[in-house]
Amino acid sequence: MRLLNVNGKLSMPVPGARLRLAGLSFAPADRSGVNVCPKSTPGCRAACVLWFGGRTVMQATRDAAVRRTLAFLQDRQAFLRDLRADLRALARAARKRRAVPVVRLNVASDIDWARVAPDVFRDAAALGIKVYDYSKDAARVLRELARRDAGRRSRLCRAAVPACNPDSVVWARGPLAPWNLTLSVSEVTTFQEAKAVHDAGGNLATVFAVRYYSAGGRGRFGEVPATVVYRDAVTGEEFRTRTVDGDKHDARLPRFDGRGVTVALRNKGTLAAKAAAVESGFAKAGAPGWRDRPAKRRRGTAVVVLAHGAAGGAR
Repeated sequence: MRLLNVNGKLSMPVPGARLRLAGLSFAPADRSGVNVCPKSTPGCRAACVLWFGGRTVMQATRDAAVRRTLAFLQDRQAFLRDLRADLRALARAARKRRAVPVVRLNVASDIDWARVAPDVFRDAAALGIKVYDYSKDAARVLRELARRDAGRRSRLCRAAVPACNPDSVVWARGPLAPWNLTLSVSEVTTFQEAKAVHDAGGNLATVFAVRYYSAGGRGRFGEVPATVVYRDAVTGEEFRTRTVDGDKHDARLPRFDGRGVTVALRNKGTLAAKAAAVESGFAKAGAPGWRDRPAKRRRGTAVVVLAHGAAGGAR
């Protein structure tokens, strides 16, 4: 069974880089009957662009995503065999084009692949494949940041989020490719979680209530903020980040985004989905005075108020 494919976002070129991207698309949240996004929220479920945007509104696309999800759930061994074969095919295709192979394993899911299938990361390391994802699990993001910099595990991981334990995944049986994770900020992300990831050099992805029109190839996008101030709803504590425009391409790698930044994303999907994102608080207000026109640059500062609570706490 062929598992990896490409969507419109994955196919966007990265200026100055030769990449070959592919992704694994499941049916998001519990659309298959089993929840593959354990930290999904009412806001992101109602507004999921991987179900209510682009070709994912087509029944054939949705049915294919459900089939892949059920294959993973019902016959894990066969599924992983096919996935590793697809990774080898991706690496071969990239070599032919003198490109760097890149894979996103959670296009519409949030599975801890490092626990479920660590051999996938061993294959990726051997094949030279870069691996990245978005995740709402702050503990997992911090774990992977700690794995990237093992010398700072204790300070960055365990001290920041008690649930984070880099030793809970066994890395000893050979090198694993780094898993470049960006924390996806939702309406229930706490200030403590966001700050812990930022302080560890990780990136935050935040959706702003800014219009996005891609029809006809014109790419009429509203302006995203140049900087974001994250504020604790109770204490008023703040930290500031610069932004990168996350709609220009999908390759969320430090080489292109840098570290400690906000990946600014626009609100997408059907009118109903976008309205639900705003109403729930999943999509945040843009910078004051943002303009609905082709965005040649980022401008202004957006303030994002996050809940106060223990990092890594229950949802």
